[in-house]
Parts: sequence; C-alpha cells; structure tokens
Amino acid sequence: MQRFKRILLIAFLSILVVGESRAQYREWGASVGLSHYFGDLNADFNPTHPGAMAMLNYRRILNPFFAFRVDVAGGMSYYDSKWSCNSYWAYQNFNFKAQYGMVNSMIEFNLFKFEVDKDKYETGFTPYVATGIGAGFFINQATYKGQTYKLYDLHTEGIKYNQVFFNFPMEFGLKWRLAKAWTLAVHTTYIPTTTDYLDDVSGVYHGMDFMFGGNNLTDPSNPNNPLGDVVNKQRGMKGKDALLLTGISLHYSILYKRCPMVGTDPDADYIRWWKSR
Repeated sequence: MQRFKRILLIAFLSILVVGESRAQYREWGASVGLSHYFGDLNADFNPTHPGAMAMLNYRRILNPFFAFRVDVAGGMSYYDSKWSCNSYWAYQNFNFKAQYGMVNSMIEFNLFKFEVDKDKYETGFTPYVATGIGAGFFINQATYKGQTYKLYDLHTEGIKYNQVFFNFPMEFGLKWRLAKAWTLAVHTTYIPTTTDYLDDVSGVYHGMDFMFGGNNLTDPSNPNNPLGDVVNKQRGMKGKDALLLTGISLHYSILYKRCPMVGTDPDADYIRWWKSR
C-alpha cells in the first residue's frame, strides 16, 4: 500500500509539471446524487438503501485528455442489519447513520479528446476515468428502543477510534458538452476508506459492562432471536468500510471574449479568464 501511494503521488506531480505549461482553462461545478455504504452491516453489497450526497468540483484542464480535480463532498449514509440476507447478521439488530465530509484530489483522464472550446461535433462526448487520494471526517449515530445515541462517544467495542479517515476514490463517468462553457457529466465513484468504523462495528463483542442508559449497545440483539453467548466473539467482519457515490454534475468554464483580429473567426477567439489577467 505504501508503494502504491508513492507511485500515485509521483504520477500526480509528473502530470502537473508536464501539463502546467499547456494549461488551457479552469472549470467549476457541482454534483448531486446518492451515497451507498458497504461494510460490516451491508456485507451483501445491497444498493437499495442509499443516502444522499452533494459535491463541489474544481477542475484544471491540463490538455484535452488530462485534468487535475479537487472535490469537496458531503453526504449521509445509513443501514440496518435487519436488511441482511444472513440471519445471524440480521439478528444482531445493529443500525447506524453516518454524516461525512471529504476533500479529494484526483487525476482525470478522458478516453476521447475533449475540449469545450472546439467544434461541438468533434469533441462533444467522452467517457472518462479518475483516481486519487483524499481525507474525510464522519459522525455516526444509532437508534435503539426509540433513543438516538452518538456512537463515536460510546466506545461500544471498548476502544476509541479516529473519526478522520483517508480514502482512495476511483471514478468512471460520461461527459457531454452542452455549450461552449457548459459540460454535463454522470459518474459513479467507489471510495474505499481506511476506517472500519463508519458503522461503529468492527471488532468483538464485550460484556454487560458496556451499558449506556440501561441499554447494552455493544449487543443490542433481539432477545426473541438470541445469538447465544457472544462475549469476545466477532462483532463485525474483516475489511474496511467503503462508499459508492453516484451522481450527475454540471460544470462551467469561465470565458472571456476579446475583440477578434481582422480576418479571424470570432468564435475561435475565446480565451480563458485566467490567461487574460
């Protein structure tokens, strides 16, 4: 993993250095969509209970194929173990809701040549892929017997975990140019994280010493479906938690039009605002 991180960082710096002298323009955009959670409570990868997400995007176009992007995203994901196909996990009676924020840096690659200031019919569509690295912060809570608890304060597995996490987003999307300055995109982003506690479930069960408000939140299983003696047995599953974001975005390129030179095409004389300063 450390070697992969070094390679990723070197690739970022190399593309930025090569592309800086050829930078064309910058874009600003916004995305809205769905936020899916995959982890200990959703080991079935069930996508039928999504939350919501929103995102702001900044993109620096390096050339018609590469762009450097910064995303600031916020969202909410939730799940309940009763939706699991496995009866053991369903009987655990776990649920959670997590609110999160992330800042991600990504390198974006267009599979086709794509320029918003060129002829629409030549460069109006492309699939693209993107990957990078980011960091985030989450706050989680659960509802038990009608009462809502802030899980990160309770240490239900006997440890205090970090609410800050790193992530490694991988995205696939489709882009269409709507006009000279506007681009529409649909995208799906898989985000593996370095935390296993978005859902507050990771390690083993503890005993009745971990009681909060008279409720045993380390083992809230339904007494009508007893799991037996679970103390020191596995409470969660191996592996880190992940998010899947699906959405639609709209991007705008800030254009500045100057007076064209005699004998030139006025439409070809659009220049980017940052070059005109």
